[in-house]
Amino acid sequence: MTDSTTVADNLILGPGASPRAQPGRAVVVGAGYIGLEMMEQLHARGVAVTLVELQPQVLPLMDPKLAHMLEEEIASHDIDLRLGDSGGIHVNAHGQTMGPA
Repeated sequence: MTDSTTVADNLILGPGASPRAQPGRAVVVGAGYIGLEMMEQLHARGVAVTLVELQPQVLPLMDPKLAHMLEEEIASHDIDLRLGDSGGIHVNAHGQTMGPA
């Protein structure tokens, strides 16, 4: 693996990636276990986080009453929580991100 530096207005991190500089703002797509963990870690580092989930609740497989309690806790930490929203991201039938729908 080689080190390289890239300058960009937007940054998307994949698993195992590490940024060179801390972003001031981040959007986490998906409010499953991994998305919630990423949201928590970014928020703990002082990054303003927007959490976007297509389903109407966080952790879609969780009991709705428990999920609602978790959503209230997330909102109490000044995290911009957007439920039932694709965040303008469209994924085609092959799983490829196509940008705004």
